[in-house]
Amino acid sequence: MIDKNKTKAQLLKELKKLRTRVATLEAWKEECKLVDREQGDKPTGYQTLVDLSPDPIVVFQGDRYQFVSPAFTEVFGYTQQEVNDGLSFYELVKEDDKDAVRMQYRNRLAGKQSSKTFRIDLVAKDGKEVACETSATLIEHKGRPAVLVLIRDISERKQAEQAIRASEMRLRTAIESLPFDFFIIDKNGRYVMQNSTCRDRWGDVIGKRPEDLEVDGDNLTLWLNNNRRAFAGEVIKDEVELKVNGGKGFFYNIIAPVTDGDRIPEILGVNIDITDRKRAEEELRRAHDEMEQKVQERTSELLETNEQLRREIKNRKGVEERLRESEKELREQTKALEESNIALRVLLGHRDEERKRLEDTILGSLQKLITPYLQRFKETTLSTEQKALLDILEANLSEVSSPFTDKLSSKCAGITPRELEIAGLIKAGKTNVEIADLLGITENAVSFHRKNLRSKLGLRHKRVNLRSYLLSLV
Repeated sequence: MIDKNKTKAQLLKELKKLRTRVATLEAWKEECKLVDREQGDKPTGYQTLVDLSPDPIVVFQGDRYQFVSPAFTEVFGYTQQEVNDGLSFYELVKEDDKDAVRMQYRNRLAGKQSSKTFRIDLVAKDGKEVACETSATLIEHKGRPAVLVLIRDISERKQAEQAIRASEMRLRTAIESLPFDFFIIDKNGRYVMQNSTCRDRWGDVIGKRPEDLEVDGDNLTLWLNNNRRAFAGEVIKDEVELKVNGGKGFFYNIIAPVTDGDRIPEILGVNIDITDRKRAEEELRRAHDEMEQKVQERTSELLETNEQLRREIKNRKGVEERLRESEKELREQTKALEESNIALRVLLGHRDEERKRLEDTILGSLQKLITPYLQRFKETTLSTEQKALLDILEANLSEVSSPFTDKLSSKCAGITPRELEIAGLIKAGKTNVEIADLLGITENAVSFHRKNLRSKLGLRHKRVNLRSYLLSLV
């Protein structure tokens, strides 16, 4: 299995070794074919090489294996006995690939030109897919045409290639998303890579040299000089001024060599736009100078102000002496006021007690002298309107004997008599239609007063039932 932590350089090195190994096996295979033609079926020393080959070598006729090397059993898990018992070559081929493999086999037998190598995923005995690259040739086995196949397990190579592609994709995505110019120049002085930020600022420069671009002469002189120094092995880091699109900007410029051993085949560069920062620095310098001037002016003003303050302090001391005398008089007056307040609180207490006694007397009289007769009146035969009016009368008498009206008035500043009247009917459970009939007004007028009540009670835009809220005040 491939190590996911390997670098791109390590993966490329392993891929190079694999390709060298494949080339060696190809040469060995051709030499084997020559020896086979010379010696026929006679055993040779190449049998040892076949046995030691890490890549499976097989011979099949029809769809049956006639010979497999030891590496075959190691890679695919089938035993020699299973091969001898007539293991089908197509047992290792996925269903979707069988038609293509049969076509390759028929073309080989017919002597038709076919691709030298064939990429295919074969299935091992345990169901695991093995990425393979096969090289096949037509031979004669026991007097009949057969196909000799060299099977290479390229799982690691395939994973290495995928890792390289993924690494390149991530690198390219990262470069493309950079918010500043990025470019690479090859040893011939031509641009071979640029990101979208660079393209937007300088146009498409791929395949061109700096001299081919329509840029300011000062820009070109700076670029060529920095490129020459970078190809000499120097890393350039500097803040530069460049002319861009008819204006000028400031950039932090980095040009660095890309080394391959002792060689420098490419250089890469970045231009980070620092125009806003440079302008901010200039503004800060200007602001600092202005601030210094203001500090000097302010210092002069402060010295003059301090002198004035010393004079005012002297005058204030005399004022403070007079204030102390006034405070003494104020404390004496405060003491007299506190004594007066005590007397007033005693009088107010007596008044509250008298009012409470009077309210209790009135409420008791209402309950003894009026309520019984109302109850008897309700038991007589009345019209619907009379019953409704009697209910209102009874409800209003209950209001007199409860703190509802006072509480509602204290909760709702500015409430009108009509709104108090409607609030009492809502609390009594009357509908808009019933209230309108009882008061001789329209339903719209009732709705209008209900909205005013909700607004004055602070219930507008709140999911609170008005009747429930009024009942809570009792």
